[in-house]
Amino acid sequence: MLHHRTFGSLCREWRGETTQTEAARLLGIMQSTLSKLEGDQRRPTTRLIGRMAEVYGLDDLEVAYAVRLACGEMAVGDDDE
Repeated sequence: MLHHRTFGSLCREWRGETTQTEAARLLGIMQSTLSKLEGDQRRPTTRLIGRMAEVYGLDDLEVAYAVRLACGEMAVGDDDE
């Protein structure tokens, strides 16, 4: 069974065992902002995605995927009807 992938779930995966507070510090954002991003209550800027790429060591394919998820262009796991 496929699951619905969101930008927030991707952020949580990238953060791994790092606390939100520490990850937010590394990203240069407030912890509350990271919490909203991970909860899909806020969309990131492309600049922030770029910063995430630097901090988390993301490759170009991961960045492109993140941008598409953040823009709502892709709903991974949804059936095409």
